[in-house]
Amino acid sequence: YEGVEVVEELCQQLAADAGMLERALFGALSAFADERVLTTSCHLARTHHDPEMVALAIGRLAADSSDLARATLVELLMGEEPARGIQAARALSRREDLSWQEKVRIDLWIGFPDKSPGDPACRDFWHKELAGPLQARARRCLEDQGLPAFVWLVDSLPPDAWLLAWGAAQFPQAALPLLEQALQGDLADQALEIMAEHPERFPSLAAATEPFLSSCQAHRRALAWKLAPLSPSFDWK
Repeated sequence: YEGVEVVEELCQQLAADAGMLERALFGALSAFADERVLTTSCHLARTHHDPEMVALAIGRLAADSSDLARATLVELLMGEEPARGIQAARALSRREDLSWQEKVRIDLWIGFPDKSPGDPACRDFWHKELAGPLQARARRCLEDQGLPAFVWLVDSLPPDAWLLAWGAAQFPQAALPLLEQALQGDLADQALEIMAEHPERFPSLAAATEPFLSSCQAHRRALAWKLAPLSPSFDWK
C-alpha cells in the first residue's frame, strides 16, 4: 500500500508500543498466511504481559500446522506461567500426536479426559512434577486418578504428609502400612493426628501407638490416649 509492505508494517507497529490498537493490529496481522505472522505470534505468546494478547497469539499458533507453532505451544505448556500454560494446554488438548509428558502437563493445567497419563510409562514424569513448582496441581490430578495412583505412589515414593492424609481419608485399608511406617519415623506426629481424628478407622494400629503413651512430648501422649489400648497396670502417675 503506497510503497509499504503491509505485513512488515503491522509487525513493526506491534513491536513498538501500539497501546489500545494492539489487539486490532494483531487481528489484522493474523489474517495473513505468512511466516512473519507465525514468528510474531510466537514472540507475543512467549513474552507479552497481557493475558488477552497471549490468548490471541496462542490462538493463532493453534490454527497453524507448522512444527514451529507446535514447538512453541509445547514450550509454553511445559513452562510454569498459568496464563501461558493454560492457553497452550487448551490449544494442544485436541491433538492426537501428544506424548505422555504433554498429556500430563495438559492434565495439570486444565484436566485431561483420557486418564492414560496414569500409565506406568509416565510415572517418572509424575514424580518430577511432584517435586517441582506445580506440585499442588500434580497432587490434585493424581488424587483424581484414585486408588491405583495412590498404590503406585506409596510403592515408589517415601512417605510424606500428603500421602498420609490422602490415603487415610480416601483409602483407610490401603493406607495402613503407610501409617504404620510413619509411626516409626519423622512423620509420627502427622500419623497420630490423622488417626486420632478417626480412631475407628484404624483399630489394627492401636497397639502400634502404645509406646507414645510414655512419650516425653505431651501432645503425643494426648493423641495416644485416644488410640492406644490402656492397660490396667498403666502408670498414670
